[in-house]
Amino acid sequence: MIQFQLRGARRLSLCLAAALAVRVQAQTPRLRVAVYPFTQSAVESVLQKEGIGNVNYGQVAADLLVSQLVSQADVINRDQMQRLLEEQGRRYDERFDPSQAPEFGKLMGVDAIVSGSMTSLTAEQSNSSGAGGLANAFGGILGRKLPKTSTDNTTVTVRVQLVADVISTITGKILASYRGDGEVKKQIAGKIQVNDQGKTDTSSSKSGYDPYIREALQIAVTAIGKNFSTVYADAPRASNKPPEPTANPEYVALPGEIGNVFRADGDTLTFFLAPGAKIVSGDVLEVQHPEIARNPRTGRTTAIGQPLGQLKVTQVSGETGRGSYHGKPATDQDRLVKSETAAPAPNQRPSPAK
Repeated sequence: MIQFQLRGARRLSLCLAAALAVRVQAQTPRLRVAVYPFTQSAVESVLQKEGIGNVNYGQVAADLLVSQLVSQADVINRDQMQRLLEEQGRRYDERFDPSQAPEFGKLMGVDAIVSGSMTSLTAEQSNSSGAGGLANAFGGILGRKLPKTSTDNTTVTVRVQLVADVISTITGKILASYRGDGEVKKQIAGKIQVNDQGKTDTSSSKSGYDPYIREALQIAVTAIGKNFSTVYADAPRASNKPPEPTANPEYVALPGEIGNVFRADGDTLTFFLAPGAKIVSGDVLEVQHPEIARNPRTGRTTAIGQPLGQLKVTQVSGETGRGSYHGKPATDQDRLVKSETAAPAPNQRPSPAK
């Protein structure tokens, strides 16, 4: 009876502890995390040897980790990071610099960044029976490379290792480092073609290391994802929302201004839209250069626009857009104005009245 009561009390205490952990996690604001692609420079030679150097397994690992973490945190992937950075005039780079964590945290509105690498990869095949196995064995003894050989049974073994760092965008410090190991070992019934360089012949329906590498990556990523909960509760939070656009009190807009030129590439202009501005492809906008002047009577600052040319909008995506431009050279200091009737571009004569 006493032993039964002790067991019951132990089970009750475990249940209470689990319920308390769930309650604490529910009360803790969700962590917002950006996951960068894992670098694979350490295993590039192996990938090239096996003829799969064109596959970005670092991105595959990152995508798998995003899927693993969505139940624990608010995760943004490569495409979302690229969009957020481009909207703020920054270029996305898959090679993440840890020293830029605080700056990128503000730009992307995240509390932490996960960056890692694929530190090792091995892919092997062993033949357990058939003439092909004996031929390979004698070839190794004699030191000669043999042509394609067939075996009846092949064992494929793939091992990968991933290392991931969780970097706080609040402090710039590494909050945790995790290692994930994945191993896949499978015996394939039937014949498989192997050439003298260790590459797999893609003409065989059962050839190719790719599916086994992906399966091993999934195992390694799952191990990292399980450990992620250890850093979840203690990670500093700044904001659980993407950065909101804020108004610059010193900015003086032109009358009717609808956007700003971000980049001028000859006859193509890329621009930012003003908050609340609505335009569609095909709209024609005036490009003006602002001159800031202070009214001596009122003391108020105003912007006077000097017409440069016209922009026909060809693409709009979120807060950014692009269009074809005709007129005097424009720069990133110029503004866009939408009007009922756009003035003719400089150096152009208006059409004669009929």
